[in-house]
Amino acid sequence: MKKLTSSEQSAKEIAAIEAALAETRSDIAAGRVVEESAAAHVKRLNKLLLDNDSEFMFTQRDFEALASSVENPPKPKTALRKLMARK
Repeated sequence: MKKLTSSEQSAKEIAAIEAALAETRSDIAAGRVVEESAAAHVKRLNKLLLDNDSEFMFTQRDFEALASSVENPPKPKTALRKLMARK
């Protein structure tokens, strides 16, 4: 195996850092999309409930599941990250 010169090693380290930064940016962008999507869903749900003057009966378990999913959305999947990286 060929021993890398210090400049080759530095270039390799810089490339690794740049790759890590790109992945971090992608994760941040994907997280923002998830947050914006969750906020949009909450707005639509509120609009549905308020505009239609409807009554929905939730059990405590249903309400807790809904609240949990809004407050703790799932982490973005690899497919979403790849999609967001195309921008």
